[in-house]
Amino acid sequence: MKQFLAFFAAIFTLAASATNHQVQVGSNFYNPSSLTVAIGDTVTWTQVSGAHNVNGSLSTFPSNPAGFSSGSVAGGTWTYSFQFNLAGLYNYQCDPHIPSMVGTVTVTAGSQSIQAGSYTFGSTGNVTSFAYNGPALTGLTASALTKSGFTSTAGTNGFRGNDWPLGATNSSNTFTGTIDPTKYIEFTLTAATGQTFSNPKVRFDLYRSSTGPRQWAWRSSLNNFASNIAIDSLATGVTATNGEMTMTDISQTNADNVFQLTQSNLTTVTFRLYGFNAEAATGTGGLQTALEFFVTTAGSGGGGGGGGGGTTGPLVRTIGSIRGVNSDGVADSLAAVVRLRGVVRSIDFRAAGYSFHLQDATGGIVVFRSADLSNYTSPLRGDSLEVFGVLGQYNGLLQMVPDTIQLRAQNRPLPIPLVVTSLTEANEGKIVRMNGLTVTTWPSTWTGTGQNITLSDGTNSIAMRVVPLSGVWNRPQPTGTINVIGGLQQFDNTLPYTSGYQIFPRDTNDIIPVVAVIPTIRFVGSSATKLEGTVTQTVKMYVQPHLMMAGSVSLSATAGTGFVFGSDATTTPALSAGTLTIPVPSMTDTVSFTINVLDDNLIEGPESAVFAIASASTGLSIGAPNSFTFTIADNDVFIPTYTLPQVKGVNAQFLPDSSGKMCKLVGTVLGGNTQTFATTGNVAFTIHDGSVGFGLFGAGTKNLGYTVNEGDVIRVIGVIGHFNGLAQINADSIVVISTNGALPSPVVITDMSESTESQLIRMNNVYVINAAQWTNAGSGFSVNVTNGPDTIQLRIDADVSDVYNAPCPVGTFDVVGIGGQFDNSAPHNSGYQFLPRRLADFIFPIPVTYDLAITEIMASSNDPNTSINDDWFEITNYGSSAVDLGGFSWDDNSWLPGTVVFPSMVIAPGEAIVVAQIDSVNEPAFRTAWNLGPWVQVLVNEDFTIGQPGFSSSGDGVALFDTSSTPIEICRAEFSLALAGFSVEFDTACTYLGNSSVGVRGAYASTGSDVGSPGNQSIGFSENSLRVGFSPNPTSGLVAIRMPSVGEYHIVLRNLNGQILVNQFVNADHAEINLSGLARGMYLVDVISEAGHAIERIVRN
Repeated sequence: MKQFLAFFAAIFTLAASATNHQVQVGSNFYNPSSLTVAIGDTVTWTQVSGAHNVNGSLSTFPSNPAGFSSGSVAGGTWTYSFQFNLAGLYNYQCDPHIPSMVGTVTVTAGSQSIQAGSYTFGSTGNVTSFAYNGPALTGLTASALTKSGFTSTAGTNGFRGNDWPLGATNSSNTFTGTIDPTKYIEFTLTAATGQTFSNPKVRFDLYRSSTGPRQWAWRSSLNNFASNIAIDSLATGVTATNGEMTMTDISQTNADNVFQLTQSNLTTVTFRLYGFNAEAATGTGGLQTALEFFVTTAGSGGGGGGGGGGTTGPLVRTIGSIRGVNSDGVADSLAAVVRLRGVVRSIDFRAAGYSFHLQDATGGIVVFRSADLSNYTSPLRGDSLEVFGVLGQYNGLLQMVPDTIQLRAQNRPLPIPLVVTSLTEANEGKIVRMNGLTVTTWPSTWTGTGQNITLSDGTNSIAMRVVPLSGVWNRPQPTGTINVIGGLQQFDNTLPYTSGYQIFPRDTNDIIPVVAVIPTIRFVGSSATKLEGTVTQTVKMYVQPHLMMAGSVSLSATAGTGFVFGSDATTTPALSAGTLTIPVPSMTDTVSFTINVLDDNLIEGPESAVFAIASASTGLSIGAPNSFTFTIADNDVFIPTYTLPQVKGVNAQFLPDSSGKMCKLVGTVLGGNTQTFATTGNVAFTIHDGSVGFGLFGAGTKNLGYTVNEGDVIRVIGVIGHFNGLAQINADSIVVISTNGALPSPVVITDMSESTESQLIRMNNVYVINAAQWTNAGSGFSVNVTNGPDTIQLRIDADVSDVYNAPCPVGTFDVVGIGGQFDNSAPHNSGYQFLPRRLADFIFPIPVTYDLAITEIMASSNDPNTSINDDWFEITNYGSSAVDLGGFSWDDNSWLPGTVVFPSMVIAPGEAIVVAQIDSVNEPAFRTAWNLGPWVQVLVNEDFTIGQPGFSSSGDGVALFDTSSTPIEICRAEFSLALAGFSVEFDTACTYLGNSSVGVRGAYASTGSDVGSPGNQSIGFSENSLRVGFSPNPTSGLVAIRMPSVGEYHIVLRNLNGQILVNQFVNADHAEINLSGLARGMYLVDVISEAGHAIERIVRN
């Protein structure tokens, strides 16, 4: 039988295609800033300029149905996408550019859904009608399948018959018959009242006997069955197999038979399947296994169920969409049957049945029922529900009376309650918060089903209803000012239902005593300067903590000499009699006004105006700074351009002697921004002209619009000043002239002074004195480093994040950075600092490496000569450079450097030496036993100042160390078992290879029957009976081999482990081998002929 499930699942993806909406992110804008999309749509933000982010997180916008964020502020070009799967209003912002850079996405719930149905055939028998037996449908009805005009026959897993129109033969794919419009299989799809469907798709399998219809066609009522929608032609010889035909289409290979209409907004359609071109009148054919259909439905009507029935009911509505009332406060959706989804926001206020608040992103409603439903008996805050039932109204309160409740999820996040100043119909059903209330009446006894309590906001009375199940019941009266949270309900038993609103607290946490903290308002900064022109200056004031109730602040505006309001600048909002009144909304932390600079084309000096906080409304105090000085720098005055050396000079207090001068400077940016731009908008960095550097600071309030990038060549206009002794220009404007400018080479220093300030400097061979100073904490931390005689202070700024988050450097290193200063008292000639720009400014020495390896250890000799059967090991130089072992050391598996120190002994490239634990008097016997040539160097006991440790055959090793002050372990050769009389072998990586074996990797038997290859010799190594030349040696690749005469030669190339790498035969007087693909080290070349052979060590460098 064919597998329907995979296709059935895949077809569910055929819903109306989701849309990807595009938003451009640029310098302080989103374009478009507001979008309306459907559920399932995606929004993609693409940054085209500046440094921004997209922040719609729940921590920033708790009322969003779901959170989304692109992460931290980033420059360059980036994209961020988010798919919106919950309806509602989403707010988002760019963190450093609020309130000017914000956006919204409105997600509509939509009303489309995919309906999938099927007729599945079993042992149907000989029937002419087959009822719909597939999944329950919503808003759609499927008729029974019927047969018309042909003879019905029985069929297992099918719906078929015979007597179809003839016109085909078994041996041909030529057809002569036509459709008989009276012979067909038919079914009809009908939408429920008020609904439509679109794009119907049908998937089916066919059956034919060996003489049944060879062609099948589908037609529909949309054109009165006049033309074919789809046609299948079956190849000759196709027959039923196990009751089901294997489909073969002579036009294409396709195991699934599918067609789809593209019409939309249909209310009904009938499909007919015609069989024709049968080979015999008795040949049967029809549908097999199943017929499936898929449609996209839309609309809000009910109805449904095909054949055997199905469920009916409305589509899910938003709570806000059913909350409308008429002028008498009567719900206009009264008695409507609806399906709602939301999250439980309150306790269940009834002991028996339900009375709880359900809320979605659009509104809230009370769910009421006199008795619990059996499947949902304990409503809990955070439960996500789907509720189906009837809307009713009780004493003005809109209620949902449920027939069914489905628990969809639990522990869903609860939004922050909505702060309101009055209880009205607009927020009925929601969880709200009222601030700044006092108790007017409080019960002396607690009886009945609830108690009414009166509260006051100082002007109006507010009704609070407390029921026994709330934690507030029978509690003492709160004193002082309180904030109250609860569900907003209504009890008004006379028309019109426009009063009687009450707040229902859920527990004691909803009664919040107010701690008397008076909010303070202050200016964010104390001054700003703008160059004259058509520009604006936003002046911000912080409100901390938030005001619970809206207020206002009055500012006085005093013009300085030459400053004229209306000619030099205006304000928004406008001044009135020298006063600005700024509203301060509740729950707001920042308010602002705007100064609009005008260009008067007059030559004049800087002009200033002072804005001072004159008074604040009740409940709001004045903080510091309480005044703000705004200066307009005349653009009609020539601003000189100075070189950096010209402004670099200092006075007797070590402060810039050009302080207060407005000028232009040009330089190349060094390093990055050392101010937290994302939160402050400030920039602080260094510029350099190739010889000297100078600091630059730009306040976020200046809106400079510059993102710091090392290598930018910039022109800055500003006023020369300093910060704790560090000379800097306080920028009013920054313009990029070019990018990728040349950076200066760092100057090597050993101490810090005024001359290193704002220079790119380098200090070599330093180390951290106290690693505990490297705290990775705060806005930055200071660490002392030294090269021995000299000590300086590194300043690690938190904005240099890769250094700030790195572990403390270990060992000796060089460091590059920018000279700084922090000295807050005169004279400013101390506090010099060294500021690395990035982690790459820490430069560590490249560790020394050696091409040495322990390649063989004899731990258990069986030689009967006891004077030479002590332990020995072999060291091989597999590199291309000689190594002097003088001062090197070795140890066994204690692995301690300096244990046994080597004398001066040079190991040539490709050479292997032997370290034997024998006395010098016995060395000749040792050499004889192993047939060692005079070129093999052997170290004995007398060559060392202390005795050599012996090896254990049951597990031991050798470690080789260099002469560094902190010794480097060059090689560690370790074994777990050594056979008596056999050496243990290792490769050049000191990897254990195993015990030696005669003939393997050059091993042979000594005269004392030990097996090994000390000194890297093979038997006959010194018997070079052929005169063969090898060049070059060492080599980087090719080696030319010159034989004494023309003849047949066998050439073999091996590594030190005995592995054959080249094996070739030549009949000539010369040959060539290529080592370019091999690793650096020593290799053995053996040239063999009837006249003799020659062996040569070749070093690959």
